[in-house]
Amino acid sequence: MKYALLLILCCVGQVSADDGLEQRIIQLEQEVTLIKQQIEMLNATAQKNQAAAPTHLNIVLSRWYFRAEKVKFNTYYALDIELTNHFDKGIKEMDARVRFSDLLGGLLYSVSLGKQIQIAPGQSLVDKGTQANQRLIAEQHPLKRLSERDVKAEINVRKIVFDDDSVWDAGLQ
Repeated sequence: MKYALLLILCCVGQVSADDGLEQRIIQLEQEVTLIKQQIEMLNATAQKNQAAAPTHLNIVLSRWYFRAEKVKFNTYYALDIELTNHFDKGIKEMDARVRFSDLLGGLLYSVSLGKQIQIAPGQSLVDKGTQANQRLIAEQHPLKRLSERDVKAEINVRKIVFDDDSVWDAGLQ
């Protein structure tokens, strides 16, 4: 390392005397050591913060299913979605969508979840489909016609407000 620094200093034209050169090399080595220590501290802090920050994977789409619902003279199927909270604190509000796709990735259906979903830590909650939240589908809908194993359901969480009023935002992750 001393030789590399000597070569650099020679090329730049900062070589004046042997004593000055040796002092400059010692100073540069100390600065490099200090920079390495700062980088290690920053990396350790970043890893600690990353481990402490919750991820949206702590909200699990446990299952989804249909139930028949009569609307006037027709039968529709309400899409109910069960969520499980694996965070260590309760959820007060959540901005999330569930995307249903076929095995090739083609979009079949996408729904918003209720914003006022409250789930205690380690608990599950069923967000029921209704006509008001536009989660009623007809018998002929592709999502209803395919078997559950032929449908991939993914939850996309944008923001969560916890019961201690802390906020997790996917845009800041």
